[in-house]
Amino acid sequence: MTTATVLVDGPGFGEGPRWRDGQLWFSDFYRHAVFTVDEDGTLVEHADLSDVADFRANDLITDDTGRAWVDPEGGIWVATALHPKVIRYAEGGEFTGEVETSQITYAVALGGADGRTLFAITAPSSDPGVVVGNTLGKVEIATV
Repeated sequence: MTTATVLVDGPGFGEGPRWRDGQLWFSDFYRHAVFTVDEDGTLVEHADLSDVADFRANDLITDDTGRAWVDPEGGIWVATALHPKVIRYAEGGEFTGEVETSQITYAVALGGADGRTLFAITAPSSDPGVVVGNTLGKVEIATV
């Protein structure tokens, strides 16, 4: 099993990751903001949405054909949202691997120069009583 490493500490509860222009972009569910992080771990608040987002800021990201995050071999990566891991399935539903993370994984994206960097957005809980007002979230990475 592959184990992810922490790229950056600090997000509260990240969601909706996507790779664009050499950076990972994601929203922070409870902080109502959009952040970027580069492959060196530099975290930047790109936009404060608190004036316009009066509820949670998240979304579901797919490729142009509506599929979840698909690697170069056609494998689909899924955040479990229950356990500290990301799981991979081949076309047809065969379980083909997993990446262990340090906290519960709530969202994933594939990116990096070669499309083989798995970005896992993790947090210790989705309970607002645990994460709101704290910076307990992490962006973790693994090469897949």
